Amino acid sequence: MIKLERFHLILILAIGFFLIITSSIFSVWFFSDCSVTILPNDVKSAPENVFVWLGSSHFLKVYSNGVSESEPDRKADKLIDGDIGTLAYPGYNCCDKRRKEFDYIIELTDKYAIKRVDLVWGDDGLDSSRIQWWSLESLDPDGYWSVIESSDETPHVSTTTINMEFEASALRISAGSRDNWVGMAEVKILGKLR
Repeated sequence: MIKLERFHLILILAIGFFLIITSSIFSVWFFSDCSVTILPNDVKSAPENVFVWLGSSHFLKVYSNGVSESEPDRKADKLIDGDIGTLAYPGYNCCDKRRKEFDYIIELTDKYAIKRVDLVWGDDGLDSSRIQWWSLESLDPDGYWSVIESSDETPHVSTTTINMEFEASALRISAGSRDNWVGMAEVKILGKLR
């Protein structure tokens, strides 16, 4: 009886080992040309055709475009601080009470191939009285803004993920509401140097 139990144990272990080896070979065989690898924010030392999450060293500057920022602790730099708990929020615009929007520009240090952008709205993306329209644009090599994706509706999610390959030296994110001032938690960019 003990020999039979030992045999079953050895058989189960052998099958498990076989499955682990087979799945490793299968994943290497079918996914070896996968072009997305997440590395620690180091684009310059990343191998060719490898996309990485861009960190603060890859951003030249971040600023609010045409909307005054009245909240000193919620300025545009909160979009790229790596903390989804902080918020970029322009606040009340004394000059135009009808405008309840933000318009942020993130300038990159170089021209990048972008593969994915996560727009982290936080709670403002879930509430239909908050963000009611939004747009993501890229600055192309000729100096023109091109719309990557936009919507005239509330996202209804806390994060909008845009999986699209494009080139950019800067990104522009704008959103607005007819009812309330809106803000944004973070912008995450997966890219590589062009």
